[in-house]
Amino acid sequence: MPLGRAVALVACFAAVLAGCRSSSPPPQALPQPPATQSSGPVTRPALTDKDLGPPIFEGRRGIGAFPLDQQVPKTPSEMQDAVRASYAERLALSATSSVAVAGKNLGHLDSFDVDLSGSRVKPEYKPKQLEKGATTRATLLADRVHYVAQPLFYEDGAANLLVEARGAMLHILRDKAGQSGVVLAGADSGRMVFESTQADFHRTVLAGMRKGGKAAWVSIQDLQFQVSSPGPRQVRLDLDVRAMWLALPMHLIMGATLEVDDQMIARYRDIVLDGRDPGGDMAAALMRSGFEKAAGKPQPLMRFMDNATHARDFKVQIDEKTIHIEVLFGR
Repeated sequence: MPLGRAVALVACFAAVLAGCRSSSPPPQALPQPPATQSSGPVTRPALTDKDLGPPIFEGRRGIGAFPLDQQVPKTPSEMQDAVRASYAERLALSATSSVAVAGKNLGHLDSFDVDLSGSRVKPEYKPKQLEKGATTRATLLADRVHYVAQPLFYEDGAANLLVEARGAMLHILRDKAGQSGVVLAGADSGRMVFESTQADFHRTVLAGMRKGGKAAWVSIQDLQFQVSSPGPRQVRLDLDVRAMWLALPMHLIMGATLEVDDQMIARYRDIVLDGRDPGGDMAAALMRSGFEKAAGKPQPLMRFMDNATHARDFKVQIDEKTIHIEVLFGR
């Protein structure tokens, strides 16, 4: 799980960005769904799949996903070597990094351990996700799965990442493009944790935006943002971007709060999207329909392939210096 993927997930947590305070006129807020009552539990009608958008975390596209650049291994030792070799293609591995897969056979493993602490994502690496149509080539059971990177470096930033699970099911997937991966398909219990300093997260997001902007001829000139937690199970990201699109200056303010309820359904609140110059107005107009769609569509926090594993709790601790986000899950 490269740091770039974790950053993308945290960006999803925060609902895609928000407006910093300034002396300019107040940003334009998008239409909002009814506000959640804060005085006690909220009773909501049962939601069907038609009512929900895509999950924030999806098993085959991020949660506990491990690279596997070859066909299905036949033994634990082959799996261990293949996963380590796949990470070596993506990361400059530290001297202390390790991959250990233990068990008498591949069908039921005692443990699946990955430690990437101190490793760095290679600058030339471009993260790829398995296609939605990826098929299961093998199913494995593991008494314990443990992934840790404390820290993992990406560009000028760093973060601590942790995924651990007990009574886990793993799927080996392969898509039509030939990409393979090992994903956590479910577990009796587990948790995933993202930790970073505000300064590191700022540097990481800025590096990612600059790299992504190049493909659209956008040059990020300045980025100001703040990650905060306005309430329990809420994450907000306030962001003020100054950029150039070819020769056109753009000043854009965006923002939202991601709120997770007791049923582990996520909703975007207080979404803001506002251009502060002609270029920013144009960018805001192009992005507005996507933001409005996000504002009105609840999303499950997690979805696993076994359809029996669900998010159990969402914990947020954010202050002026640090960010800590933790999700508990299980059957």
